[in-house]
Amino acid sequence: KLSGTPARLALAGLSAKAGDLTANGNLSVKLDGARPALGGSLSLPRLELDRYLPAPAAPDPAAPAPEVGPAGWSKERIDLSALKTADLDLTLQLAGLVLKGVEAGATTLTLKLTDGRLNAGLADTALFGGTLGGKLTLDAGRPSLSMAVAATARGVQAEPLLTRFAGFDRLSGAMDGSIDVRMSGANQQELVGGLNGMGNVMFRNGAVKGVN
Repeated sequence: KLSGTPARLALAGLSAKAGDLTANGNLSVKLDGARPALGGSLSLPRLELDRYLPAPAAPDPAAPAPEVGPAGWSKERIDLSALKTADLDLTLQLAGLVLKGVEAGATTLTLKLTDGRLNAGLADTALFGGTLGGKLTLDAGRPSLSMAVAATARGVQAEPLLTRFAGFDRLSGAMDGSIDVRMSGANQQELVGGLNGMGNVMFRNGAVKGVN
């Protein structure tokens, strides 16, 4: 059902299909604020995200090399001004995710964007035999970008995780961990240089293959 006024358009009972991707839910757009504001909730099937990611761009031999710092981090300014062109308040119910060969279970993703400040939350999600959840805050509304990440893992199996992402298969056990970090800056080098926060990792019933 479509309803609307000059200030707001809404779609209720939405059922959409594009290729093999389907979505069901409600959407609305407010047009009477400083920026268009999209809101609503959608239910999505298991998503294989690899097919939607752009292919790696081929390097342009004629393009000048980006300026980098002594540790290899770029000094090129990060432009996230697009985040200030619209607001967003969206909830996505996902039946599952597959990304880079890694499969995650059903989860809920919340996205709230207001005047260039993005708050994203991921509910506890089944991953590698345990769960992973967290939140991300990205503020592009200031002269320099600021970002905060907080995440918690519970009971994640270390061996498949480290094998998949680090090529290391000698450590096994259930892993609990958390991270809470913040950073700010106008480019990669400043963000890394301003990194601050804490984290911890605990292994339960762990073993190092070949030792015990």
